[in-house]
Amino acid sequence: MKNLLLFLLFTGPSAFSQFFSESFSYPSGQSVTGFGWTEHSGGGSNPLQTGEGLSFGAFANDGGILMNGGGQDVHHTFSPQNKGVVYASFLVNVQSASDDGEYFFHLGPESLGTNFRGRVFVKSSGDGMQFGVSKSSNSPNYSAQVYDLNKTYQLILKYTFFNTSGTDDEVEIFVHAEPTSTETISIAKAADGENDTSDLGSVALRQGSSSKAATLMIDEIRVAGTWTEVTELKKEEKIELVFPPSLYSFSGEAEKESVFELALSGYSSESSLFFWSPSTDVVKFSIDKEDWFDQLHFKSEDGNYFETFYIQTFPVDTAVGSDQVDFVVDNQNGEEFARFQTLIKIYKLRSNGSLPVLSAKELLPNAQVKVAGRVTASANEFPGFNYLQDETSGIRLQGDYSFQIGDSVAFYGLLSEVYEEPILVWDSTNTIELYDRKVVQPMDISWQNAEQNQGRLVTVRELELNDQDFVFLPNTNENFRQDGISGTARIWSKTNIDGHMKPQGSNAFTGIIGQFRSQYQLYPRMKDDIESVGEIPSDPLNISKEYTFDLATWNLEWFGSPSNGPEDDELQLQNAIKVMQEIDADIYVLEEITDLNKFSSLVSFLGEYSGECSPAVSGGGEPDQAQRVCFVYKNKTVSRLELKPLLRNVPPISGYPDTFERFWASGRLPALFECEVDIDGVKRRLHIIGIHARANRSGDEKDLVYDMRKIDIEVLKDSLDEYYSNASVIIAGDYNDDVDETVVSGQSGSTYQPFVNDESQWKVLTAELSKAGHKSYIGYNDVIDHITISNELFSDYIQDGTILQLPFVGIEEYPDNTSDHLPVLSRFMLNDVLTPVEKEDSLIIYPNPTTGGLRIRMSPNQKVNAWLSDSKGTSLLFVNGFQSEIEKKLSRKMEKLNAGQYVLQLLIGNSAKSYKIVKQ
Repeated sequence: MKNLLLFLLFTGPSAFSQFFSESFSYPSGQSVTGFGWTEHSGGGSNPLQTGEGLSFGAFANDGGILMNGGGQDVHHTFSPQNKGVVYASFLVNVQSASDDGEYFFHLGPESLGTNFRGRVFVKSSGDGMQFGVSKSSNSPNYSAQVYDLNKTYQLILKYTFFNTSGTDDEVEIFVHAEPTSTETISIAKAADGENDTSDLGSVALRQGSSSKAATLMIDEIRVAGTWTEVTELKKEEKIELVFPPSLYSFSGEAEKESVFELALSGYSSESSLFFWSPSTDVVKFSIDKEDWFDQLHFKSEDGNYFETFYIQTFPVDTAVGSDQVDFVVDNQNGEEFARFQTLIKIYKLRSNGSLPVLSAKELLPNAQVKVAGRVTASANEFPGFNYLQDETSGIRLQGDYSFQIGDSVAFYGLLSEVYEEPILVWDSTNTIELYDRKVVQPMDISWQNAEQNQGRLVTVRELELNDQDFVFLPNTNENFRQDGISGTARIWSKTNIDGHMKPQGSNAFTGIIGQFRSQYQLYPRMKDDIESVGEIPSDPLNISKEYTFDLATWNLEWFGSPSNGPEDDELQLQNAIKVMQEIDADIYVLEEITDLNKFSSLVSFLGEYSGECSPAVSGGGEPDQAQRVCFVYKNKTVSRLELKPLLRNVPPISGYPDTFERFWASGRLPALFECEVDIDGVKRRLHIIGIHARANRSGDEKDLVYDMRKIDIEVLKDSLDEYYSNASVIIAGDYNDDVDETVVSGQSGSTYQPFVNDESQWKVLTAELSKAGHKSYIGYNDVIDHITISNELFSDYIQDGTILQLPFVGIEEYPDNTSDHLPVLSRFMLNDVLTPVEKEDSLIIYPNPTTGGLRIRMSPNQKVNAWLSDSKGTSLLFVNGFQSEIEKKLSRKMEKLNAGQYVLQLLIGNSAKSYKIVKQ
């Protein structure tokens, strides 16, 4: 589907050999991109629009372009020139300019890119301004003379090709202060040595950066090969016609005839012009799309024309092909002023009035068209859209109409696009026709033929995913290879593919060929569309949470914020409640909590939980929309002792990469939650540190943020080593970096290397997830949500007890309505005995969990009575003896037992102790 404008140009009898001419003779307030200019920068912000224009000699203020502040930049092409001299002139009136100066006009090659050549600058100078010029740099040479603000000047840019060294072309500017001026002395010349251009084929208007951009009006742009052609003040007679990229009609019984918008503009000495066509049986004309005529009459007192109108096309006969049509502009005496010829393409309709899908996709935006075919994917599989195909092609139908795969449908809609993919939007004035339902068979294709099959249901065989680790995540892209060709598969949330383990090796994938901008993507519709897809992984630990201490960390993406994160705050709340109830942790460390009332509601709905948030927030202060770390804990098992921010009194650090006010995300300090947990009669004091480290940035701040976070983490570790060396510490949260590598391109080493390298004192439990290729941040390739423990908890941690939770399996569109992070859970079997810090004669049972072998640290001369029973109290083994004998018999028994939880009781003299043993 094309969306370019076609310009047809006619000039009066005088010689007119300019390469380009633009008078902006359009009504005020119109976007310049509607008249053949193309945006090349700015993303549509502060769009350039027509204004009143400038008066200068014979030029009347019949329209111009106001440039004010930064934003949209546009260009218009002309026949490319690569030798001799190219002149470009324009009228300019500057209201204000910055001290730094900025360029606002330039030339460039036909394929503009960023090869801006002949840059014209303006800067303030006292009460006036100076014009400047460069060839290709941002370092202009300025005029010695100071010119007046709020006065109209004609500037002439001269580019001379020499085509010898690549840097020897010359660029200079001239100025006419009055319409009668004939001065041809350049006021500024570009510096030597700057890069030349291969050709000149574009003229561009640039608003520049908002802090430096001038406020000015520009008008009457001319580009030509001679001085006279760009400086002559005579108003040239010319008429421009703006047509859509193509005209077409239908052969057969169409629901509605095709209507197209045209625009006539330009200058003529005639006060009346008539627009008509000799082919009255093919086209009709209208001003309002209601009353239709054989011709239109336009009037102008000053000879300036700008008229929009409509034509309606009719088929000549039933033939399929093209019909040539003439359009004529003449005066009231019938004297022909201009004649245009164009082709009308004829599309043959089916007997039910539908157009083949392939033909429908060739039509213009907003074309009304009926298509018929079978539904190959519906809104049951994809978020709010379907696909329909016939024998020619397939197309996306926007909206949910309760279609099922295989439905035969006739659909009447308006042609549009989403991210450059052609779509049909239902025209609700027409009924959707539903017929039978049959199985639709996919077509076997090679991925190199994806473009030709856009919109179709296909099967691509021998397809191999680049990343075969972990599971499919919702609303993410998976890169693949097939026959040496790279491609992308999009895993939509509603397909229920997400959460399943990825297939290994090469497999067949079935799906629709969708489109995102210029990229074609494969859209599997359901789990069965992917050969050898795995199951959803289950919890590897078969241990009741009644006997374990469980801690989870979760970034709840701008929780409760009305302007950030998920749009439906109430749905986010309900989903968070569901996820946390299913995880059933003793403590949750939550990040990005913004609305404290929503947080209170979350805690209240959870039931037997309490919650509290750190007072330290991002950006300092206590704004409503700040992000904070919060703790939610189970009242039955956790008693709060203290909650406070850490590092609040750290003095300014010399050499901090930026101002020290940005330390720890500008105030989002680590939060210490000190508590006592009681799990199955075992009490332990824990120091839980919740962190949300500084987030990464792209562009200029990428490395700066990395350096800041690196120092932030070093300070945290030094403080913990100094003041909490004997405490049982857990550091949980959004680390915003991985631990096996950094997520920051161009940097080496994780910012958490100090913890990773200190293996005797610290262990990053989630490092195994990173090593296995898991992802905790949806859409990215790393784990950035982590849990780290101090050595006091090494023997309490259950091996393989850290698991990424997959809440999206039960929540459709989870990344959009809940969070872009996955929760991480770590599980512990707490012992009432601490490991290295106790006396040597203390009893320690290890390893725990175990695959069978057990060791007992005790005095070898002590005799022991030992009872082993299951979790229900059923006795499994009694043995007495010294250390080696007890270890041997217990190990043999444990090796034979199934995975699960067991109780070991030891009696030494009058001292009895019980231990929970986990068999894996």
